[in-house]
Amino acid sequence: MFQIYLEARRRGYNFDFSKIEHLNLKEVVSITKGQLKDEFRLLLEKLKVRDKRKFEEIKDLELDSVKPNPIFRVLET
Repeated sequence: MFQIYLEARRRGYNFDFSKIEHLNLKEVVSITKGQLKDEFRLLLEKLKVRDKRKFEEIKDLELDSVKPNPIFRVLET
């Protein structure tokens, strides 16, 4: 949720940080590059409808330049 809060602030949204419970992660979630690619494609589909400006900003990004949420570790397989 912290990453969502940061994005909300960056976009100028009024997001109540006090409602976010602190979570101490002991592990990361491993995902493959294929999963990251699929999630990015789904994000683009949503942005194309919901936020055309953001869609235009990121639609041509190379997958290697996409940084996943810190709770994920992308496997190189």
